[in-house]
Amino acid sequence: MRLSRYVGFGSLKRFRTLRGAIFLFLIVGSVCHSQNCGTGDVRQDRENSLRRSGIAFLDSISRKDMKTLLGDVSDRGLVFGVDKTRLSRDELRNQFMRHVGAYCLFFSTACISHMGNFKGLEPDEFLSQWKISYFDWLALNKSHTTRAGLSDDAGVEGCEGNFYAEAQAGVKSAPNQIELYFYFEKGRWWLVGTVAGVP
Repeated sequence: MRLSRYVGFGSLKRFRTLRGAIFLFLIVGSVCHSQNCGTGDVRQDRENSLRRSGIAFLDSISRKDMKTLLGDVSDRGLVFGVDKTRLSRDELRNQFMRHVGAYCLFFSTACISHMGNFKGLEPDEFLSQWKISYFDWLALNKSHTTRAGLSDDAGVEGCEGNFYAEAQAGVKSAPNQIELYFYFEKGRWWLVGTVAGVP
């Protein structure tokens, strides 16, 4: 039997409106929850997964595994330092294939003095501190420590995370830490910036 036989037309209309409002509330609530860093166990899990993502990224550098490294870069692209041009995956891949720009910062100290000649790698107070590549930094600092922290600064836009690999001893040719910036999206962490970059 139809519901309209038991309630008036006005009541049925209010019921449908209420049902729609509840559905919308649940959808919006789940979207908002998925876009922030969460609380309690959810937050702890995200922080742990961020640390694992950072370690895996550095492992890709240590193995010179460019394919895996590019697969961890966000669809938004990657930025190197403050106020730099954001490089797309295709632009990064191009620099990797030509062994210039970002390739030097990640993998080759031999060309790092020329990396600022390429898009997105212009020298600044942070980037100019790197006289050796991340690859060589990691080789010199096999016993580095790692830490990760979440940031809700993005508000409704999402959950950000900072990952740090810290040297146990001073490094004259580079900063004492590698900084990586990640963004949580589609159920995983994506690299969006490095060298004090702004995601």
